[in-house]
Amino acid sequence: MPDVAITPRGFRHTEGAHRELMTEHGLVPRYPSLNRPLEAAELRGLLEGCRTAILGLDQVDESVLSLPELELVVRFGSGVDNVDLRAAAEHGVRVANTPGANAPSVAELALGLMFVLGRGLTRMDRASRQGPWLRPTGFELGGRRLGLVGLGAVGALVAAKAEALGMEVVAYDPVAPPGRVRRVGLAELLETSQVVSIHCPLTAQTDGLIGHDELRSMPAGAVLVNTARERIVDEAALVRVLQDGHLAGAALDCLDQGSPEAESLAQLEQVVLTPHAGASTTDAIVRTGVAAVEEVLRYYDNQPLLNPVTYRPNDAGEMTA
Repeated sequence: MPDVAITPRGFRHTEGAHRELMTEHGLVPRYPSLNRPLEAAELRGLLEGCRTAILGLDQVDESVLSLPELELVVRFGSGVDNVDLRAAAEHGVRVANTPGANAPSVAELALGLMFVLGRGLTRMDRASRQGPWLRPTGFELGGRRLGLVGLGAVGALVAAKAEALGMEVVAYDPVAPPGRVRRVGLAELLETSQVVSIHCPLTAQTDGLIGHDELRSMPAGAVLVNTARERIVDEAALVRVLQDGHLAGAALDCLDQGSPEAESLAQLEQVVLTPHAGASTTDAIVRTGVAAVEEVLRYYDNQPLLNPVTYRPNDAGEMTA
């Protein structure tokens, strides 16, 4: 029975169909002892002797991908920015991901964070516990424009749920196929949306996509939600536009932990922080786990992968996620 190295904490700590599927097909999980994403050296130790691996946000660099036994890496999620795809191609390691499996959970968190920002829920909670009670005046989501940066699996679900709330939805995504959501340029989206929510992958083209000028172009009193990757938004610039009051608030499910900017953001009462928890529901973990295990099984059965990820050195970079 082949060993499969598995690092995502949700996979390990959640019972369900994903683990039953492994047992049914004789796959033996090999789990790390550490309860966090692994550094490359740590990951190498775990993967030695394994042909396949299901990985989370670990450091999957060339030193890992050059392991002679390794043949397949499946990302537990959609983003592959932590995987050196060039090195994978050079060493003949196949890469797959599980797009869309956790999209409903991430979409619900994004909408939840919009409600939190709109009504100042975290501030009201703190005030209600500590006293005196405060009732900050908030705003309704219905009737406001939501601008989605990225219209992949998560963005499309956010759009549908937001429209049901009565929001007007526009999106910027240069590669997503045409659909019912109206597309606009990034500049127009930022300049006209009272709520902006980011749902694109981190690529060379989206790294730093939302900088100081972009944030300042948003309407005064607008709010920003980022459940994608921290480097898409210039965090130092975000601190400045929040401190000077131009933006009313920001909700971040991703943060460059330990940076001065992260510490500054954590001190601002109009900022809501969550620990990259968009996919942290039992439903999403099981769906993603099943999708990942199925890719491993397809590989061992010599069947085509359902969601292969290919290294394209000249690719302009996809927005959709």
